[in-house]
Amino acid sequence: MGASSEFWVGVNDWGLAASKSTYDCGARDVPHKQLVDNTFAHLKAANIRVVRFWAFQPYALSFASDGSTRRDWSALDEVFASAKAHGIQLIPVLENE
Repeated sequence: MGASSEFWVGVNDWGLAASKSTYDCGARDVPHKQLVDNTFAHLKAANIRVVRFWAFQPYALSFASDGSTRRDWSALDEVFASAKAHGIQLIPVLENE
């Protein structure tokens, strides 16, 4: 078999997994799941086939009012589920915390 001549068009969306309940660098007026679904729908319509996003450790934490934290994978789960539903491949960027 020869080498594949298939090319993917992709983008970076560093804050895709940042939900308001975990970590967010800006205010959002829509729930995280809706934001992620809307983002992937627009990217699919633009023929984007792969998205690199940051999967930082703080994105998997939920912060309580008393200052404590607990592990919460829901924001990352929403990204993976929506990407799969829209037929988009992911490249999660991990960090060393």
